[in-house]
Amino acid sequence: MKPLAAAAVLALALSTGVSCSGRQPSHTSGDHLVCILDISEIQNTSDRLYTGYCYDLMKDYAASRSKTVEIRLAKKSDDLRNCLLRGKADIVCTPLETSLKADSLHCSSPVDSLFLCFTGMNDTAESILLESWILSYNLFPGREQKRNMYLNPFNPATAGKSFANRDFICPYDTLLKKAGRQSGFDWRLLAALLFHESRFHIEAVSPYGAAGLSQMTPATAAAMGVTDFLDPESNIMGGAMYLREVYGKLCDDKCDNLLKFTLAAYNSGLGNLTRAREGAISAGLDPNVWDNVRKSNEYSQTASYVDAVLSTYSAYKTIPE
Repeated sequence: MKPLAAAAVLALALSTGVSCSGRQPSHTSGDHLVCILDISEIQNTSDRLYTGYCYDLMKDYAASRSKTVEIRLAKKSDDLRNCLLRGKADIVCTPLETSLKADSLHCSSPVDSLFLCFTGMNDTAESILLESWILSYNLFPGREQKRNMYLNPFNPATAGKSFANRDFICPYDTLLKKAGRQSGFDWRLLAALLFHESRFHIEAVSPYGAAGLSQMTPATAAAMGVTDFLDPESNIMGGAMYLREVYGKLCDDKCDNLLKFTLAAYNSGLGNLTRAREGAISAGLDPNVWDNVRKSNEYSQTASYVDAVLSTYSAYKTIPE
């Protein structure tokens, strides 16, 4: 159960005959890994994006091995020890303080002083290669900067009044910029949308079943081609393209502020927006004027959401395009 020190890694590799490209057979194909994240104890702490950071690290590790990877969150019903021993998973990631204690598992050195990685005792090659990668990552010159993006995202509510020293919004800025180019929206607006939908937590799930960074329902996600709610890239792109789709459906309505109507529809659905506009008509008001629509008592929460997103967008615009 003790982490493998650097010298032990080399010695074990020599004794087992494992090279950098070698590994013992496992349940998965040679080009695929399965990883379970069991970090629920820390994933919802403040604004720190522990789950996203651990997810990113495991994607990087798989890429370093030229492998695809399936990453999922641990379920309450999971017996994580048996998942590893029976070949249902290659790696289990936990916080440093973990209840997963078993002599039949390999335990890695701490990853950036935050996580531990467990592998099955019968998968010695994987544990050696993973340990080697962890030791290298802990010495990586850009580690501190990467860590900071996950543990210190831009929250205007707590960042104070001066944003002059900020040069990033969240760890997903690059993905947001790509989605912005394809959808036609300012990437900083998309970032503001994500902040109020999920606070940049990839594991976020609403009481209504909306999930991921963009908080799409299963039906909307499927329509946008999103099959993995944890995957930041597909979730961000799917949310951005859905926002564009909603915008397109409203652009012929001669609304006085199309962006506000679009954000409202993203949050509450086009059906609820239609009913709020019908309520404005019933009150003798123009349904194309946002201030008339937001007066609906049933729509006050959505109206507050629109205000909050645009306020955050204003703060985010201090970040260079």
